[in-house]
Amino acid sequence: MWPTLISIALAAALTGGSAYAPPVSGNFTDLDLLPIESTWSSPTNTLGPKLSAQAALAFDAQSGQILFSKNPDTRLPIASLTKLMTAIVITEAHGNQEIVKVFDKVGTVEGTTIPLSRGEKITVENLLKGMLIASGNDAAYALAYYHSDDIEDFADEMNRKADILGLSNTHFQNPAGFDDSANYSSAYDLYLLVNYALKNPIINSIVRTHVTQISSANERIFHKLISTNLLFQSYLPITGIKTGTTEQAGQCLIARLPVGETEITTIVLGSEDRYTDSKLLLDWAIRAYLSAK
Repeated sequence: MWPTLISIALAAALTGGSAYAPPVSGNFTDLDLLPIESTWSSPTNTLGPKLSAQAALAFDAQSGQILFSKNPDTRLPIASLTKLMTAIVITEAHGNQEIVKVFDKVGTVEGTTIPLSRGEKITVENLLKGMLIASGNDAAYALAYYHSDDIEDFADEMNRKADILGLSNTHFQNPAGFDDSANYSSAYDLYLLVNYALKNPIINSIVRTHVTQISSANERIFHKLISTNLLFQSYLPITGIKTGTTEQAGQCLIARLPVGETEITTIVLGSEDRYTDSKLLLDWAIRAYLSAK
């Protein structure tokens, strides 16, 4: 069933089908769902898929129209989805080819790492790739220390940017997304954040990458980067965006799939199976797109 639905959607794109771009309402609720039925309907929400995620959202990237939402304003830990804001702060303050020296304290960062070597000199762009593709926590901290020399100061800048973007249910405490009661966001705030982040060409390009290799500035140290997003290894022709997993956050994923002339983006937070949830939500959104044609 899944490959067939995806093939139909892609066929629509190849035949020049136009993207669905309904008017955007001021307040989005579950009542804004398109009037179609779903094989995976739940008794309490007959218009959407049944998901394990605590919160979820799907939207049309071209029009900004929200197609589905579940607990969109609930504050939840977001794990490494945090790194999207880290990337925004860095790209708006530094050039891609600036050289960062990896300090000793970066080597003590836990969790997923590239890994970086002590004293390694590497460009901002390559650190962004290590952070967004392979979800390297050491890359996130190397960038944060390079920018502010203090993690609290860097988090303050992340929060100032969140305020500017109107992220009312968001607060950051560290650049990587480690569990902390003060590091959280919501599905709707992430919708706003993703829309903003992907206007940045370097971020947009990096999150589309499945596999690549980066090197130190002197090209003596090499790092092979493989996306932590396993949907890249599936039959789905996805174009990003970011994974996140911690004990408190559970499984989180922002996924994006081309459909016709637009792209459907899905957000799942606190999921028991982020890939199944995302596939169900993408499938539902494709049905919504096709029914509107």
